[in-house]
Amino acid sequence: MVGLDTSTRLVHAAAQHRAAAPVLVADAACVPFADAIADLVVLFMVLHDVDDLATTVAEAARVLEPGGRLAVAIGHPIQGIGDFSGDDRSGPYVLARPYFEPRRLTYWWEGNGVRVPMHFLHRPLESFFAAMTAAGLLVESLAEPSPVATAATMSADDERRRQVPSFVHIRALKPA
Repeated sequence: MVGLDTSTRLVHAAAQHRAAAPVLVADAACVPFADAIADLVVLFMVLHDVDDLATTVAEAARVLEPGGRLAVAIGHPIQGIGDFSGDDRSGPYVLARPYFEPRRLTYWWEGNGVRVPMHFLHRPLESFFAAMTAAGLLVESLAEPSPVATAATMSADDERRRQVPSFVHIRALKPA
C-alpha cells in the first residue's frame, strides 16, 4: 500500500504516524508508478477535488492490473446544489443551483473555534461514470450510504441527513 497526496504537509504528517505506510507527494493525474502494478486503487474523497477528472481516472485505470478494481468515495453531487432551508436548517431540502452545471464551490466547516474553507468541484454524477467508461473501466456497483445512528445518539441534523444522500461509493473493474 502506498498513499499519495499533493500536500507536502499532509504527507509529512502521515509519514510521522506510528502506523505509517509509505506515502508520497504526487498528483493523482500523474502518478509515479508503472502500468498495471496495482490490484486496487482507492480514490477516497478525491474525485470531487481534482481539476482534471478524466486524466485522474485514466491514471487510476493505467496502474490497475487486469482484473483490478477502483474504489471511489465522493461527496454526493446533490450536496453541491442544495441545503436544508431555514436559519436553523430545519426546513425542507431545497435545490438552489443547477445540477448539470459544473462549478467550484466553497463550504465552511466550523469546530473548536476554527473556521476552515472546504473547496470542491460540483459535477453531475454522470461525469464520474463517463470518466470511468472512457478509461475502460466497468462499474460494478454504486451505493448512496445513509448515515447510521441509533435513536439514542441521533441528533436532529443526523435525522435530516438521512433524508438526502451525502456520499456516493462506486466500485469499478478493469477488465482482464
